Amino acid sequence: MEKKLKIISMKDEQNDFSYWITKSYQERIDAIEAYRKKIMKIIDEVEINFIGLNELIKNKQASGRDKDLLDLKNLKK
Repeated sequence: MEKKLKIISMKDEQNDFSYWITKSYQERIDAIEAYRKKIMKIIDEVEINFIGLNELIKNKQASGRDKDLLDLKNLKK
């Protein structure tokens, strides 16, 4: 399996800082907590990160989108 690494300059692209600075303190803390609780699996030699079920439910509730609210009904079954 070939591994690729992309090196970018903060001057060249939109960076994470400019995204996260627009978020509230609580949104940033929630994102850090969700990342900390992530579930990592290796499938076919590829590391894949999954959000935990509780965090997924919180995110779908917070979004308020019709599709996410419908997903919530199915998740809670």
